[in-house]
Amino acid sequence: MKQKLYIFGDSFSAGFSFESNWTNPYVNWKGYTPKGFGEIISQKLNLELINLAENASDNYSILQKFCDNVKNIKKNDLVIIGWSSPLRFRLVSNDWITILPNNDKFSTKEIDKTKISESTLIEILLNRDDIRYCNEVNSWIKLLNNLDKNIIHWTPFDQRLDCMFLSKFETIVTETNGELNDWHFSENGHLQLSDLFISKFKKKNKML
Repeated sequence: MKQKLYIFGDSFSAGFSFESNWTNPYVNWKGYTPKGFGEIISQKLNLELINLAENASDNYSILQKFCDNVKNIKKNDLVIIGWSSPLRFRLVSNDWITILPNNDKFSTKEIDKTKISESTLIEILLNRDDIRYCNEVNSWIKLLNNLDKNIIHWTPFDQRLDCMFLSKFETIVTETNGELNDWHFSENGHLQLSDLFISKFKKKNKML
């Protein structure tokens, strides 16, 4: 059975092949769809890619996605988890809704205002600016590291998380000289990420 690469996370891990208000302008600017780090790694190491990262995800949804799929992850498979901002959270409004603190509308989906008010959302957001929400994610990282899995944890959001804080790679705004005001990693940034992740996996796994 072919070795697999599982990826969990938010838009920083999802790549460029989905349509959104930030991928579409970048793909149009490039003139083609660049490869994300998952595609690059899977091709270089001859792995089957299973990218379960989703745009605008919160850490609760990322953890749940891992839990829902952990039974399929074999001992020799590789896993990359890109943790999101601890400020993000989710609520039920017909379905799970991720609340994005840097988004003017709070969420990528409509919130049922009969179930929760905007003032309540603001109060929750203010409450989440506390180190204990980082420690919450850190406890999950400790738990996952005790599983018999090849897992790399990283984040571009918060240095207080117990994983690799990666923010120095080339971004879209840098590559386009400010033409696109987007702080997601560029095509070259994903190449840099893939090289780093491959080196980390090779140190952990002599079979690579």
